[in-house]
Amino acid sequence: MSRNNAPKTRGRPFAKGNPGRPKGARHRVTALAEKLMRADAKAIVEAVVTAARNGDMTAARIVLDRIAPARRDSTVRFDLPEIDSVDDIASAMGAVLAAVASGEISPSEGQAIAALLGQQRQAFETAALAERLDEVERRFGEAMPEDDPGVIRVSIVGNPEHTRQIAKAAEEAARRRRADDRE
Repeated sequence: MSRNNAPKTRGRPFAKGNPGRPKGARHRVTALAEKLMRADAKAIVEAVVTAARNGDMTAARIVLDRIAPARRDSTVRFDLPEIDSVDDIASAMGAVLAAVASGEISPSEGQAIAALLGQQRQAFETAALAERLDEVERRFGEAMPEDDPGVIRVSIVGNPEHTRQIAKAAEEAARRRRADDRE
């Protein structure tokens, strides 16, 4: 029995994205309609405003929706302590829970505020981490101190030079432990 070892010829691999219309391309009918509307935009707006003035409620709704769109969220007002550091987040979260418990704000509003407080906490932590990293870089710079085998620089990227330094420091520490054990 013979075997067909030829590659499959049906179909072809999918390309990433949409292989059809290029990004930003628009249908010619849409482009033509927008061109016509741009030319007559002033007249159309005047006609809708005139219809609204004459009592056409649909036209009035269109005008009002453009002038003062309906708010999707309501403003939440309650006492929240000032937040200057990550330590203040806990008291702010307590204030949110108290406001929800007393009915001053709804649970969904409290949840939204708590999410904002969580983002604020992350921002504080990121800033603190950046400060710590700056301090480490300021103290040690780019070069690894050769005279201090207790300091090990770890690379997340996997730099081969850092890997050699880690291995060297680990070897030296093991050598010192063996020497201490013999004494």
